[in-house]
Amino acid sequence: MKESRFNWKVILAVLIVTVSGISVLSYALPSLMNLGNDGEDVCDNIMFVENITIQVQYKNGTNELLEDLTKSTGDFTVFSIMSDHFTIEYEVYPNGYLITRINGKGDSWLYWIDGVSPGKASSLYCLKNDSFIEWVQK
Repeated sequence: MKESRFNWKVILAVLIVTVSGISVLSYALPSLMNLGNDGEDVCDNIMFVENITIQVQYKNGTNELLEDLTKSTGDFTVFSIMSDHFTIEYEVYPNGYLITRINGKGDSWLYWIDGVSPGKASSLYCLKNDSFIEWVQK
């Protein structure tokens, strides 16, 4: 009888560990593989974006606004369109690029897309038509 209980506990423990592992992998795997919002490789299916607006708010109170931008070549990330239109400095990390300076200003920048923090590096966020990109120096 003791062996039966022992086997039951082992089987239950293995089952719990397996289910937990599957849950963790299903959550972490997309970010580990650099997958975009829709489970695809970052920006692979984008060929053209239009009507992009970028607003940069500097700590000193000045703003820059670029409107009706389009992009038809290269990488279609927020980082890429920023480097097309601004002088940027950045640091490379395993989870993407961190923009540290925009037009020589900065050391602490945050960005939002359509008023929402995307929760990922700008080098991993794929552009979409009609997006409003806001950068704020902290």
